[in-house]
Amino acid sequence: VVTGDPTRLHQIVWNIVGNAIKHTPPGGRIEVALRPEDSHGVIEVRDSGDGIDPAFLPYIFEPFRQQSGRHGGLGLGLAIARSLTELHGGTIAAESAGVGRGATFRVRLPLASDTATQH
Repeated sequence: VVTGDPTRLHQIVWNIVGNAIKHTPPGGRIEVALRPEDSHGVIEVRDSGDGIDPAFLPYIFEPFRQQSGRHGGLGLGLAIARSLTELHGGTIAAESAGVGRGATFRVRLPLASDTATQH
């Protein structure tokens, strides 16, 4: 069980899934997985879409930064996802083998301890 504001947790997931949808062409593939890992819950979104230039990866979560402007938007969705993830005590990361090779986003959120869920 991950504890936190359900609306904000939903927003984190929607921002990274929405990003995958926006950057994956028709016929592409998007996979969403949820699993426990150590004392965290991990949400992983993997797509076969546009991919990310390795030189841009360090900036992917910065506000108003976009690899290209061809998909529209302000470049705030991933910055918001990072901020909300960190407010919940978690981390978010992105990886890609490069342009045209898809991307993977991984959100790690701490799981509630057994004693916290009993109260």
